[in-house]
Amino acid sequence: MSKLQQKVALSHGQAGKFPFSELPDVCKVHVFSFLSTEDRVTASRVCSEWRFLLSSPVLWTNVDVPASVRAVLASPQLPQADRHCEVVNYHDRVKKYFDFIAKVDPCIRRFVFVGDIAETVYHDSLRSFVTSARLSELRHVSINWAKVVGSDAAESVEKLCEDCTSSWGVDENHRRRQRYFTHLFDQLCHASPNITSLSLPFDWSPKSVDAIARLRNIEELSLGKYSELQALDSVTLDAVITSLPQLRQLHLEVWTACASGGLTYYSLCSKSLEFVDLAKCRGLALGCVDLPHVLVLRLSRCPWSGPLMVQSTADICSLPCLHRVLSEGAPNLKELNGHKLHADWRKHVDDELELLLKSICPCDVHFGWATVVAYCY
Repeated sequence: MSKLQQKVALSHGQAGKFPFSELPDVCKVHVFSFLSTEDRVTASRVCSEWRFLLSSPVLWTNVDVPASVRAVLASPQLPQADRHCEVVNYHDRVKKYFDFIAKVDPCIRRFVFVGDIAETVYHDSLRSFVTSARLSELRHVSINWAKVVGSDAAESVEKLCEDCTSSWGVDENHRRRQRYFTHLFDQLCHASPNITSLSLPFDWSPKSVDAIARLRNIEELSLGKYSELQALDSVTLDAVITSLPQLRQLHLEVWTACASGGLTYYSLCSKSLEFVDLAKCRGLALGCVDLPHVLVLRLSRCPWSGPLMVQSTADICSLPCLHRVLSEGAPNLKELNGHKLHADWRKHVDDELELLLKSICPCDVHFGWATVVAYCY
């Protein structure tokens, strides 16, 4: 029996109880690691010893800054003036949280941030974090820098935040937000070369594309849309995908203005991808793929129907069939939009696969573009 066990046995008999205060500091810190951020803050108020232990850098390697809307919408029935106070108080807590992280100076491994960087408090906090935190070991990053998302009342709360913190117009906020993002994202990619999982709205600007291409260790990538229409050409998309040799999972959402038939055709080439989800894209179609290791693919047929679309009957009649595209470029595909493909799907199209192709393939056989063109004209 160790001296520690003897001491506990003499003090408390053989009741089998082991008081927390008798644990070594390293064990106490390990117990604290199971607490949420909010519970750690509460526990730090118990005594000076706990406050000291809860300042251990090892406890703060995961930095999570949730959306302010979560705090505000906890009481959606509050009058606007009270909700305004909640917003201001939350902004103050965000600033203090980042100040605390800077003081503790942990080696960050996971970073989750939700906040509109057009608002000063979020931009300044994020800029300070990216420039001063230790990010060389950062692996997981999830940033929603563009807008607050949440419940049905999110839009009204977001408007309240804008009214409280900024007098800029909507267009100016949009430009300023994107300008801030391109600069901060470039700094983040420079400081965090070992990121393996990245999720964020993406603006597809040349500077952002150059920055993301430096993340050679990316395995999981989720790029959401930042604006309703984004100028994304096939060359740019191909440059991003081919620059990431470890990429296994890709989730992409982009709405792009199109020419003929409301669709723009892209090539998708990767020797490492195993999972591809393009179901949230609009105006995007696959014209050529080279995906030898892809097992799961999710697609949708969502032609862009806005005023920038120009119909061209010649182009519409030459649309490639998705079955042919996948047969030639994704030979190991096992699942398409949740449908398990049979072994000889490349040579034989059964009734279930044919029905699926009619819902996602843009060719004139499966979609019937002649009807669409007649309707548009």
